[in-house]
Amino acid sequence: QAMVNRRMSHGLQLLASYTWSKSLDNASSFENTVNPIDPRLSRSLSLFDARHRLVVSYFWQLPQVQTSGWIKHVVNGWAMSGIATLQSGFPIRITSSSDRELMSSVNYETPGEPDQVGAFRQLDPRKSGGYYFDPTAFADAPLGQIGNASRTICCGPGIANLDLALHKTISLAEGARLEFRTEVFNLFNHTQFL
Repeated sequence: QAMVNRRMSHGLQLLASYTWSKSLDNASSFENTVNPIDPRLSRSLSLFDARHRLVVSYFWQLPQVQTSGWIKHVVNGWAMSGIATLQSGFPIRITSSSDRELMSSVNYETPGEPDQVGAFRQLDPRKSGGYYFDPTAFADAPLGQIGNASRTICCGPGIANLDLALHKTISLAEGARLEFRTEVFNLFNHTQFL
């Protein structure tokens, strides 16, 4: 983990943090079923593993313009703030719903991973009929067996998000201020697959 913190100076305040992490487990939630034949084969990336995460937040008071009269109330007192988030994608859980392993459970996920018969290849879902990875890299395992694919495969789509706010503060009297605020979440309207 790393963090940079700039306290308010010359109208700018900044906080940036970066996290590099890796999380492994045999089951990421109580719904995950561990491979009953060989539990070691269930050890894989956690479903919540986020390898890289960068978050930057800032507050910037725009410089004051030296003017007089009513114009100074219009052009002064403005500030911008925002939060930018960049994160690598979460692992993808790939299971076979055909119950070829003959161990299906009514209440929880099956432990049945398919066989991985080719290299995992990411695709652009806008150009591949909605697929984020090549489904031909996987096939049903032989009857009565759990496939050789890992419980999770890295990694799904990441997060790229920018929230922005514009503030206008008007002094009414000593100790009294009025603030107008406009906030825009997900400024670039990116789809965030969580």
